[in-house]
Amino acid sequence: MKLTGLRVSFVHDYLGLGGAETVSRQTGLLFAQLGIFTHYYCLEHRAEQWQLPDAEHCSLAILPDKKKLWSKTNVSYLIEDAKRRGISVLIIPVSSRNKCYPELRASGLKLIYWLHTSPFDEVPSILRVMEERSNRSLLHRIEWLAFKQLWEVKLGATRRRIHKRYRHILEHVDRFITLCPAYTQEIIRTLQLPKELAEKIHAVQNTIELPPADTIQFTKPKKIVYMGRLDPISKRVPRLVKIWARIQDSLPDWEVEIYGEGSDRQHLETLISQLQLPRISLRGYCADPSRIYQSASILALTSQLESWGLALAEAQSYGCIPIAFDCSAGVRTVIGETPSCGVLIPAYDQEVYAQELYRLCQDEALRRDLQGACLLKSLTYAHEQNLPVWRKILEEL
Repeated sequence: MKLTGLRVSFVHDYLGLGGAETVSRQTGLLFAQLGIFTHYYCLEHRAEQWQLPDAEHCSLAILPDKKKLWSKTNVSYLIEDAKRRGISVLIIPVSSRNKCYPELRASGLKLIYWLHTSPFDEVPSILRVMEERSNRSLLHRIEWLAFKQLWEVKLGATRRRIHKRYRHILEHVDRFITLCPAYTQEIIRTLQLPKELAEKIHAVQNTIELPPADTIQFTKPKKIVYMGRLDPISKRVPRLVKIWARIQDSLPDWEVEIYGEGSDRQHLETLISQLQLPRISLRGYCADPSRIYQSASILALTSQLESWGLALAEAQSYGCIPIAFDCSAGVRTVIGETPSCGVLIPAYDQEVYAQELYRLCQDEALRRDLQGACLLKSLTYAHEQNLPVWRKILEEL
């Protein structure tokens, strides 16, 4: 497929501050460098949060049915509007629950499905919801323990259904994108894919906007930050509060700032008050994370699952050292194991997390070494790193 003059489109439920939406915007800029025109379809455009990446090479349209992304009305509109605009490629970085792939492909469109989560994340998501519910009361905890075996049997059926869905996608799209090579191998291994389906899968690493080198502060305040949603299921920010409670007496000159909004905010306020913790505060939504990373020494995430972790990479680019649980191949890709560009903690071991966070705060030489490793690693996140990857994917369609 010839790239110059090629017209592609992304389909989103909304265009705003989400990670996938940010990556789609950055990819539009990258495509412009290849002479590709990018069109965005969505149900909702939050203009104050998301702007077209390039006015000359990009455009946007709102789908007619604003209630259901893959309704018959929207699918028909996509097919007809794509023909009218000369769009050849449809990139789908949204929910895998879509039975319209055969119809879209039959119209002549080339389909690329972009998985922005860990493979088969739907199964652990169900477990996280159940576990979180069990913590709400003693009754819920007893219920969880009593019916855990039954739920695990049900999850077996759910897992098989999800595996079937992934295979369906692979059979009806032209390319399937993952966030890192380890995720590609996981899908191939789990589904036992034949060669013709396995060859459809490509890894495309997330990229970020790198700060100018002369703006990076190397001497930073003794500050630990969290950046992200206050989500009780996936982000588990109360863990960070409890970890801070273990070590704060020994770190009188350090502070913790939590940035973000979400349903866990009230619980966090109550927890901080109950534990009577000093030097930890909820700072609300932050429109410019770069300003925070610039003046922070450590980014602390305590998530149950991070598919890749844009915040980890963004922090590294400002010399802000990330510490996180080893909860996915994506996190291992960003932080690394040997050599390390941050601190990787055995999954969900809060005692080890507290020990390592304390060591990181106390050891200035360690922070200096890790800061250098982070800045070097961040060079691999430049948008241009994906130019040859996308060129290969699109030219071979």
